[in-house]
Amino acid sequence: MGAIVRKTASRSGWVLLIAALIGVVRGVLESSAGAYLSQGMLTLALRSVAGHTAHAMAWGLLIGLILGLFNLANFSLLRTRGGRVTAAVLFTAYWLFFAVIAFLHAALAYESHIPADYREQVTFDVTLNTLLLPMLSEAVNGWSSAFIRPLLGLALLGTAIAVGLPLLIGLLVRALRRKRAEAAPLQGKNALWPGLVGLGLWALTAALPGLLGQKPEPTAFPVVLISIDTLRADHLGCYGYERAFTPVLDRLAEEGVLFEQVASLSPWTLASHVTMLSAQNPLAHGVTSIRLRIPQRTFLLQELLSNAGYATGAAVSNFLLSPDYGFAQGFQSYVYLPEQRGEWAAAAAREFFDHNAKRPFFFFLHTYDPHYPYDAPLFYNDRFWKNRPEPLGFPDSFPEFARENLELTAEQLEYVLARYDAEVAYSDHVVGQTISELQRLGIYDQALIVVTSDHGEEFLDHGFLGHSVTLYDEVLHVPLIVKLPHGRLAGTRIEQQVRLSDLPAFIAAQAGLQFPDPHEGRDLSYLLGDENAAEPGPALAFTNLFGPPRFSRRAAGWKWISQAEFHYGQYERTADERLFDLDQDPREGNNLAGELHEQAAQMAQAAAREIEALKSISAIHGGASQRDIDPETLQRLRSLGYLQ
Repeated sequence: MGAIVRKTASRSGWVLLIAALIGVVRGVLESSAGAYLSQGMLTLALRSVAGHTAHAMAWGLLIGLILGLFNLANFSLLRTRGGRVTAAVLFTAYWLFFAVIAFLHAALAYESHIPADYREQVTFDVTLNTLLLPMLSEAVNGWSSAFIRPLLGLALLGTAIAVGLPLLIGLLVRALRRKRAEAAPLQGKNALWPGLVGLGLWALTAALPGLLGQKPEPTAFPVVLISIDTLRADHLGCYGYERAFTPVLDRLAEEGVLFEQVASLSPWTLASHVTMLSAQNPLAHGVTSIRLRIPQRTFLLQELLSNAGYATGAAVSNFLLSPDYGFAQGFQSYVYLPEQRGEWAAAAAREFFDHNAKRPFFFFLHTYDPHYPYDAPLFYNDRFWKNRPEPLGFPDSFPEFARENLELTAEQLEYVLARYDAEVAYSDHVVGQTISELQRLGIYDQALIVVTSDHGEEFLDHGFLGHSVTLYDEVLHVPLIVKLPHGRLAGTRIEQQVRLSDLPAFIAAQAGLQFPDPHEGRDLSYLLGDENAAEPGPALAFTNLFGPPRFSRRAAGWKWISQAEFHYGQYERTADERLFDLDQDPREGNNLAGELHEQAAQMAQAAAREIEALKSISAIHGGASQRDIDPETLQRLRSLGYLQ
């Protein structure tokens, strides 16, 4: 029996040690790809190694335990076929039970925050990918802390009962029959060394970030970045929209700082959000196609804050923010809820707040709702369009909607805007839920809260619907509301133009940190309280979806847009070079390029120089990497209008 135990322990120990080494290698590779050490991010490098090692060893420990138990069974401790079948049935039944319990636990984590009429929206795909699998992974990853992950304690106990008990019974029966002691002292204890070394390595990697890493400053505060997808600035009450129903955001603007002229640098989600988190222009970070992902060497805001000791978490609701695109790097928790209502993401945010309220944290909350098909809950739709017939439908496919509705009647356009405004009002409600949780936990006053958007939406302003195609202000002018800790500068409005690329540097500076190079973003703190300060820099926007590259440059109250050619299904358009005086013509209706030819040429030349400089940055630091997209996601992206 001693030989059996030694051999079993040795095999399980080797599994554990191999898992540890796999985790270390993955962590080192991630740190190397992210250039963490070269940028002085020791804590982030250690956390990466520790996280990958802990995760790999958790699965290794589970696999080793299972292999060990069946190894014992294979040594004829269960001599009868019935005994082995019983052990296998009990083992399988327990783990099926554990899977059900894990799913229920994950679902109930959201259930308390989500209205009952939303619960039927939980599809199998969402259940599997955003609830069950992450919950199981988190549970297995928590072997080192049974108090934090009590399900793991139950898993150990249940496995012991389901498999270990039949083995023990078989051993005792065998002992009684043979009338001799089977509990001989272990010999050759060196057989245990793989497991002991693995456990020691696990403990070391888990302890290193805390022992050697940075700790947040005593004055550090919670940071919450909220991105409301497809939100035009001019559809909020605080930006002067009379039809708006946005009391939460309007009140937040009164309690914080509102930036009046904020330029997105891309008219679509993926490229714009990379800019929002990297402080880089799309031409520099290179993520300008649906098939490209963020390179690990592109440094993101969450990595900087994680290295400084902040807990980092995110909840996102768009296919284009999938972890497969690289957005999860630097986040310790990343909840992916594609196309679910904002209250799902807000519920995940509140769960994160509950667990991290007593330490500095950074949370990125992304809500999807103002995006097509503008399908807000009934209460909000009724507020803007009640007891009136619906003059048109909203098919699941945006290209179909755009193709059929480029010549809307006045009533139809009013209805589309009503549906959009209802989604904006609902998004305001979601932000209110998030703020209420911060207030309940007593951390709202000290928190830095930033609300913005990736891009806007066009409603035939210049003859098109949706976004991704044109570079007019209806798709590039986005809101930015910042509630500073302790209500500093409440009610301030900043007139100078800023860019989404400035946001990471500004948030980092507010946390007492400096965003690492290369980046074009500037800390906006110098604008606060200085009415005469210069704007941070020109806003050079770019898109190459559905046609050749198109550029725009927005600076000092003027807007230049390059010649354009694009094709969206059967919809094709070409446009000459354009120049607009935004002070006199904020709706960009009067093209002055022909009249002010010299000024247009100067802006075009300035844009060309900036384009070359940004491309050189991308060339030095390498372009974005390719990613594979499964057929189902490709089809959904087509229906949303991101692919032809």
